[in-house]
Amino acid sequence: SLPCPQHGICRVGYLISCTPSTLFEVGVELVADDKMSSLKKCVLTDNAKSILDTTSKVLIEWTSDFICSGGVSVKGGHNVENKEEVWFPFKEVALEATRRMFLNESHHDASHNKENRSTCGEEQECENLGINSDSEGIDQADESDIQMTMDTLPIILPFSPNIIIKDEPSEEHITNSTLSLAKTFQHNHVPVPMKCYIKLWMKFLFQLTFEMVVSIVYRTLQMSFVALRATIMSLAKAWIANPPVGTGVAVVVYAVYWIFSTRSSRSKNRAKVKEARTIAYDKLLFESREGENCYAVMHLQEDVFQTLHPGSPNKQRKIFSKAVWPKVVHEMRNDVRIQKVQNSIGGKPMECWVWLGNKGSSVSTPGK
Repeated sequence: SLPCPQHGICRVGYLISCTPSTLFEVGVELVADDKMSSLKKCVLTDNAKSILDTTSKVLIEWTSDFICSGGVSVKGGHNVENKEEVWFPFKEVALEATRRMFLNESHHDASHNKENRSTCGEEQECENLGINSDSEGIDQADESDIQMTMDTLPIILPFSPNIIIKDEPSEEHITNSTLSLAKTFQHNHVPVPMKCYIKLWMKFLFQLTFEMVVSIVYRTLQMSFVALRATIMSLAKAWIANPPVGTGVAVVVYAVYWIFSTRSSRSKNRAKVKEARTIAYDKLLFESREGENCYAVMHLQEDVFQTLHPGSPNKQRKIFSKAVWPKVVHEMRNDVRIQKVQNSIGGKPMECWVWLGNKGSSVSTPGK
């Protein structure tokens, strides 16, 4: 006689029932032999098939999101040793599967109640039928429901060739278990939208371009460093071999550097003087239009500095006071359109300037 099938209850060589009855029932399997006979065995119930189907859908969606994200962790998903399978925590999958099953049941119950309310008429009659007119919300799965799914999955997963479980869960290490789709099933049933392929290709091209740019810059700097080092070593050897010539070359190089540096600094300083002078003339003209008798030179200096460098540190103020403002004062004191007077402001004698020229919209300043 044949052995009793897995999860089966047999008597006198016959399969009577299956346990647990909520997950398994007696079914018939055709055996391909000469007589095409049938064989009774324990098969999954519709409830168990629903749990497996929901779990499979969760894994398909999460795997697709993981692939589309370019390997970024989604719901705790990860690759193992660069293999193609994507593994997800068992508890997270069970939790999501339970949530979706109760969501579907709640929608089904809500639709059923809605249909019954449309036929039962009066609210009192609906209440007599046990239909709540306000019960359209979604029931929330509690801990017991989640635990039931977590206890059920390890029993029925061996009947699904599409789902792989690693470290079969037990009460001691259930949180360490992971689930994944079989490689063949993943290739054939996990959808990857075209926009994901485009996104992944763009990411690949960006990474490739970035790596190429970094490599080119690194090689250029490396070659420049090698060339600079070789030049320094050649100069050092030449200086050691002939110190007077080496010293002369060093002096010439430093002199050329100093000339170019000084010219650049003077050019920048002239630009700053021109800008400060323009602001000073504009402020002096504005005060003249407002009817002010004079503009204290010290106050004008501070106003021009704050306009050019608002909130600047003391170092910038010292540079302005020594290198910029004295040149502005020198040029404006030589301007015959500006009257220089001494006035007492706050009990202190100060030099003031009064604009005597045209009070038009703009002032023609020296150097423009």
